[in-house]
Amino acid sequence: MQAVYQLIFNTKAYSNPRNRVQALFLYCVILIFAIFMPILVLVSTFSTIQPLELLPLLFIALPILSTIYFLIRIGYIKIASWILLIMLSGTILFNNIQIGALESRSLVNASLMILLAGFLLDDLAVVIFCISAISPALFFPVITAEATVQSQFMGRAILTISYVITGIVIYSFRQSLIASRQEGEDIAGRERMKLADVNMQITQQAATRISLDEALNNTLALILNNYPQLYHAQVFLIDADGVQAELKASTGEPGRILLERNHSLSVGSLSVIGQTTLAGEPVVAIANDPKSVHKVNPLLQETTLEAAFPLQVEDRIIGALDLQSKTLTALSDDDRISFQSLANSLSLAIDNIRQFAAAQERINENERLTERTRIMLSEVERLNRRLIGRAWAEYTAEHEDSLGYEVDLKRGDIQPYSNWSTSLQSAIADGKITRTGNVISVPLRIRGEIVGAMEFELDGDLSDEQAILIEEVTERFGLAAENTRLVEESQRTAHRETLINQITSRFQAAQNVESTLTEAARSLSETLSAEKVMIRLGMPDKATQNGHPNGEDS
Repeated sequence: MQAVYQLIFNTKAYSNPRNRVQALFLYCVILIFAIFMPILVLVSTFSTIQPLELLPLLFIALPILSTIYFLIRIGYIKIASWILLIMLSGTILFNNIQIGALESRSLVNASLMILLAGFLLDDLAVVIFCISAISPALFFPVITAEATVQSQFMGRAILTISYVITGIVIYSFRQSLIASRQEGEDIAGRERMKLADVNMQITQQAATRISLDEALNNTLALILNNYPQLYHAQVFLIDADGVQAELKASTGEPGRILLERNHSLSVGSLSVIGQTTLAGEPVVAIANDPKSVHKVNPLLQETTLEAAFPLQVEDRIIGALDLQSKTLTALSDDDRISFQSLANSLSLAIDNIRQFAAAQERINENERLTERTRIMLSEVERLNRRLIGRAWAEYTAEHEDSLGYEVDLKRGDIQPYSNWSTSLQSAIADGKITRTGNVISVPLRIRGEIVGAMEFELDGDLSDEQAILIEEVTERFGLAAENTRLVEESQRTAHRETLINQITSRFQAAQNVESTLTEAARSLSETLSAEKVMIRLGMPDKATQNGHPNGEDS
């Protein structure tokens, strides 16, 4: 049945609800004409009117009605309305011409045309069909009981005035509807602007880098200021376990008390918040309704309506926005859409603030790790410097007589130099290039540790470029000296490893413990140039530890 209805009364071509209503009305009018016109022809066979007189009218009307029906289906409703009204007006005029006078029903028929013009078309159509109704009244006589001149004049005057009044009433009614519709659009526009402004202020909070608590409190204040039908608002956020919806922000003195109590509700509990956070759908509950899930709060006894809207980020429910009123007993669809839009904006702001806080925490953690790494590197550098300093101190102690030289390029003479001049001591103490007369002293550094110094005798002043050159050369010299020391140390280590391996191989060739001890003593004597080696296995007893040996040493 529904499919047949949709097939006959098809209104898919119209997106405007008013146009859909007009299309359905025209469909009904066409259906009435299509059904009753053939019946009228059939009934006329038993009346004084000959059916042959109505057949031409039927054959003309049916194609016109078919055309109107087709135009309605494809979306040309105005053209279809004009054709229908012109056809009806032509029918009325044809009837008046046949009779040669205006019947009493002409007032009704013409008034109906004016009314249809106001409903289906516009103000211009009302004026046109009002004039088309007045014109016959000026030229055709009116059928009255006494066809006197005075009665004819009065009849025409009454019809004309009636048509004018009908036109004015319909025109005024149309203007009233337009004004009401405009006023409704203005109110809706203001509501949309208010909603957009509040949403913008909510989402912009994330850009101001305020705390989450401050953002939630600001949002609730905005909602109460812009929607006076509400008197209390609060925000619940689901905990990390997804079990409890914890109160994070609430308005007024009741809100302060609830926050101090750490108020929370279980997700899925028999409450507005519990159901909203479970299903992710808005829940509206009426107070004192036995079928409602509203839980009476002693601090909010004035509540007549409570509505909760889910706070959702992608597919994850993070909480609920709870709104309460003491004047409303129902929530309109527009209010539902508006409040859910506010909840969506708040969800976005909460997610952005949380992401920023998490990013800031990561930055702080990275800074702490960077600082810790810097300290560790500094400590490693300090230890390296100490090791380098100690290594060079040992190295210079072993080679004290061969680590200082004096080079005279004029004579081509290189002599050992073991003294510390004042300028060398000053360069090492100050850690920078010093000049005493024409003598330039430069500290020698290896990885920041001063291990010596060199000095030059110059004939002229030291330029900046020469100072840079000296620093680079001394730095390269320090690296070369360190590499040479490391090579020597590596060679010594390799030699020591060779000796250890040789001694170890002798141990492995021994057949018993005595042979092992003998080989150990012989190898150490050869390596260390020792004249006597003593080895003893076991642990001394208490008497031996007290200076009273019980046995002989071997």
